[in-house]
Amino acid sequence: MEVRRGRDHRELPFCVKEGHTYFWRVTALHEGLLQLLLSLPIGTCLHVGDAALRLEEIIADGCYDTGVVDENELVAGALSVPDVQRIAFRFRSPVAFRNYDRDYPLPLPDLVFGSLADKWAQMEMPLELDRKGVREAAMAMAPLEWQGTSRRIYFGRDRGTMAFAGIFAYSLHDLPDDRKRLFLMLAQFAVFSGTGRLTAQGFGQTLMEWR
Repeated sequence: MEVRRGRDHRELPFCVKEGHTYFWRVTALHEGLLQLLLSLPIGTCLHVGDAALRLEEIIADGCYDTGVVDENELVAGALSVPDVQRIAFRFRSPVAFRNYDRDYPLPLPDLVFGSLADKWAQMEMPLELDRKGVREAAMAMAPLEWQGTSRRIYFGRDRGTMAFAGIFAYSLHDLPDDRKRLFLMLAQFAVFSGTGRLTAQGFGQTLMEWR
């Protein structure tokens, strides 16, 4: 199996070979699915494309971005924060969006939080959101700083999409407190859901920090 990874902004082939060890991060917010994943027997064969991988270990110890969180606790924790001034996303894999009918490689606030609001609704999370209102409110959020690059990520010789890889931070200073808490909740949700398009293919893996 051959996948592609970037080095110095170039796309180079990377081959999955027998004997290599890979770490896969799997997220689930619904308990039934989480328990199913945690109960997979060691030695289970998992197929990714044409590659057959054998499960050697399941890690859920609270370290290295692993652990368990209840969806209601996620909501309650975010809504109890008194003030949020800044939210930063670190995209551990490239993040991609569609703006109207085109690929859009820049993580503008309305694209980021609009995408997360859509995922929130799709996963039937416990708090109902006005997705159109989220997008409109996000447009008042000011980008602070970013570090990274936009580039085309290829799935094959002729198929690819524009995406952003790096860090992007936003200021919530001028927003009312209820909006700040809402965006904090969605940002924390991004750690589990991923951000943007193609998350099932590994895009948009997200870490976040706030202050």
